[in-house]
Amino acid sequence: MLTEKNIENRKLGIGASEAGIVMGLSKFMSPYELWRIKTGLDQPKNLDDVPQVHWGHIHEEAIAQEYARVTNCKVRKMSNTIFHKEYPFMLCHLDRKIEGQPKVLECKYAMYNRDDWGPNGSDIVPLSYIVQVQYQMAVTGYIEADLAVLISGWDFRIYHFKRDEELIAKILSEVKKFWQCVTDNVRADLRDRDDVAIAFPENNGSFKEADTTICKTVESLKKIKQEIKNYEDEKKALENKLALFLEDADGVKVASQVLATWKANSRGSRVLRIVE
Repeated sequence: MLTEKNIENRKLGIGASEAGIVMGLSKFMSPYELWRIKTGLDQPKNLDDVPQVHWGHIHEEAIAQEYARVTNCKVRKMSNTIFHKEYPFMLCHLDRKIEGQPKVLECKYAMYNRDDWGPNGSDIVPLSYIVQVQYQMAVTGYIEADLAVLISGWDFRIYHFKRDEELIAKILSEVKKFWQCVTDNVRADLRDRDDVAIAFPENNGSFKEADTTICKTVESLKKIKQEIKNYEDEKKALENKLALFLEDADGVKVASQVLATWKANSRGSRVLRIVE
C-alpha cells in the first residue's frame, strides 16, 4: 500500500502500474486520462473504496507470506520509491523484494477472471501485469520477477518472469514519449469517444464537412445499429416463445442435457438463461 510520500513521488513520473495505461492496456483508464492527471488538469481518483483495491491491500501481506512459505524464500517489504538511474521519470514501488536475490515480488488479488491466468509456474498473466513487472525490473535493474496471485480467495499461483530487454525497450520508448507530452504540455492522443467527451465537453456551434471515409463510417454505423436492433427484436421474440412454452417449469432439457433454465433470481424475478 502506498504511503503519502509514495503518492507525492508518483507526481514526479510514471509508476509501474501506470506503464500499462501508457501503452493502452488498461480498460479503466486511457493514456489521455492519465495525461490529464500528470499535468494537473484532474486529480487522481481515490480507489480505496474500490473492492478490488480494498481487498488487494488486505490480502497483500498474506499473499507475500504464502509465497515465502511455498518457495522457502525470505521476502522484505519495500516502502521507498525507486527511481531509474538514467530516467528519473521512471519510478516504482515494489510490494516485496526477495532477500539475497535481484528479484521482484509482485502480489495480486484477483476476485474473478480465472481464465485470464495461465497455469501455476508459467508466465501467462494479463498483459498489463507483464508490463508492470518488466517495468519494475527496468527501474530496479533486477533480472527476475515473480508474481504471486490469490484468485477468488483460494486459488494461489506463482508466475515467473525473466528480464526481457526487447519488451523493456518498447515500454521505455512509449513512456518517454508520453512523459515528453506531460513536460511539454502537449495533449496525449485521444483513444475513444469517452476521451473526446472529456477533452471537448462543450459544442462549438459548427458542423464539420465529412470526407469519403467519414461518410462510409456513418453508413457502416447506421447499418450495424439497424442489425443490432433486428437481432434484439428476434432475440425477444425467441425468448417469449420459450417462456410461453416453459410456463412454471424450471427449464427445458433433452434427455439429461439441460438446454435452458427459467428460475427466480435472488430478487425473486424469473430469469431465462441459455446453458452454454
